[in-house]
Amino acid sequence: GDAQAQAVMDRFAWWVALGLANLANTFDPSRFVLGGGLVEAAAHRPPIEIVPAALGERAGAIGAADLARRAGS
Repeated sequence: GDAQAQAVMDRFAWWVALGLANLANTFDPSRFVLGGGLVEAAAHRPPIEIVPAALGERAGAIGAADLARRAGS
């Protein structure tokens, strides 16, 4: 319940997530295995589901077109 400790852990988790994202983009692994205290520290949060966009590969283009349309009105 310590606010400062929670802030430190939040910042640490942000950096770990950034590092894992960079590794995933660089090496395209099928799995990350985390051990030690890191796993126990993250166990308080439910897993996050990652799903493909409903619009598939067109999602970015459709979003950009919608944004341009809204900016023009």
